[in-house]
Amino acid sequence: PMVTIEQPHVWTNPYETTRGAGVNLARGLALSKGLNLATVTVFNAFGERQAYGGDHPQKIVPTFAVHAHNDRPAPVYGDGTQWTNLIYAGDIARILFEAIEVADRAAPNLYGVSQQGNFTVNDVWAMIADMTDCNREPAYLPMRDGETNASGAKAQDWMMRTNDNKGVYVPKFSMSDLYATVAYYQEVGIDDEVPR
Repeated sequence: PMVTIEQPHVWTNPYETTRGAGVNLARGLALSKGLNLATVTVFNAFGERQAYGGDHPQKIVPTFAVHAHNDRPAPVYGDGTQWTNLIYAGDIARILFEAIEVADRAAPNLYGVSQQGNFTVNDVWAMIADMTDCNREPAYLPMRDGETNASGAKAQDWMMRTNDNKGVYVPKFSMSDLYATVAYYQEVGIDDEVPR
């Protein structure tokens, strides 16, 4: 069996185009060549020990947690109305293991959307700023190439139907997971400047 990870395709840029091509290739092999496939739909993963700084990508939760911990405004591309669906790393691991057991030739089977995990970027900053007693407003930056405001990775209701999951775990956003993740970055005391 093969398990792929898919993200929603909301923007037209090289990152999403190449990821989408890989997923479509796997689906084509499942539908025409008998590949046993399950596709996990993961939006914005977060959790303790997620890399931050240096050459690592700027992931939303560690970036916001480090900035809030250091009482600095978080960098937000655009106006912050873009959507995200937060999912805890431990939930993703469980889903990946379970998806192997249900892989079949009837692609695509989508698993992994976090119920109640839809937030705007501004919402995420507000939650993390509140957890850290940071009173800073975000630092709004120009939108990145190929992205637009008020779009982003919002999970749709049809993605969350538990009766389609064939016994695969359906994650639900937990504020305690977010607290634990933010607390991790406070404990390690990262004070790096924003990676450029």
